[in-house]
Order: sequence, then C-alpha cells, then structure tokens
Amino acid sequence: MPHSRPLPIELSPEAQLDFIEILQFTEERFGFEQRDIYADWIDAALQRLAQNPALGKETHRSGYYRYHIAAVGKPGRHYLYYRVFSNALQIARIMHDRMDYLRHPPFNE
Repeated sequence: MPHSRPLPIELSPEAQLDFIEILQFTEERFGFEQRDIYADWIDAALQRLAQNPALGKETHRSGYYRYHIAAVGKPGRHYLYYRVFSNALQIARIMHDRMDYLRHPPFNE
C-alpha cells in the first residue's frame, strides 16, 4: 500500500558499495551516458519502493523483499533487496539478476 509520504531510504554499507561497483562497471562497459541513465533508473526504483514498499516480492527470509528494477519496463538487470521498518526502507543489497540469492545471500546473517 502506498504511503502518504515516502519512507526515508537507508542503504547498507554493502548496498552503497554495490551501487558504486554497478555504476563503475556500467561506465567502463557502456560509457558515461549509460552510467547516468542506469543510476537514474536505480534511483527511480528506490523512490517507487519508498512510496510503496509492497511492490517487492517476499524472499525466503522473513521480513526481506526483492524488487527487480526491470519491473518498470526498463532493461535493468538488478534486484533491490530490502526490509521495511516503520520509519525507513533499508536496502540490504543491490544484486545482479543472474546472482543466485540463495547461494549469495544479500542479508546479514
């Protein structure tokens, strides 16, 4: 259900590093312009989740969800793994959609 006000977004240290590495890879492989476009797509997905955390699908771990940024009709290749608190949306990781999240859990154990 959408919130009247978007929840503040908190990126874990791992998610911050993921974001940096994704953008570095995109820039090296596809150039500055595509890096900026992809950064905007990821940011837009974060904003949608902050407004409506129920957009994601539950994972095998209780309380954690994932949201595919391509779900908005963009060719994004990453999932946002997150938890919802009453006062914030916590992004645990940003992982490529080819990564098996059961073998590489995006959560702090």
